[in-house]
Amino acid sequence: MTSPDILPNAQVRQYLLDRHQLRKPPLGTRLDQTLTRLNFVQVDSINTLARAHDLILWSRQQNYRPPALRKMVDHSRQPFEAWTHDASILPMAAFPHWRHKFIRDEK
Repeated sequence: MTSPDILPNAQVRQYLLDRHQLRKPPLGTRLDQTLTRLNFVQVDSINTLARAHDLILWSRQQNYRPPALRKMVDHSRQPFEAWTHDASILPMAAFPHWRHKFIRDEK
């Protein structure tokens, strides 16, 4: 039996920061590109300072404004809103991966 590769903490940390788009300064990318890179954003109704999903998107794209997400979901239909394990907004490319759950939940 071979032992699994062990990754140094620093390497794992850099991978996670890269994956969550937190290692580099925010870019002026389009909101749909940011959402696609994140794969989803959890919708949070609590509004102490701002809603959590708005803070997440703003931290990755500082030209983000909250109405842009609602407009993208309601009008352009690029992402979709669904109950995954929580209320989430996901890029349309993820729909095939969740379709089986939506069908199962209809019954």
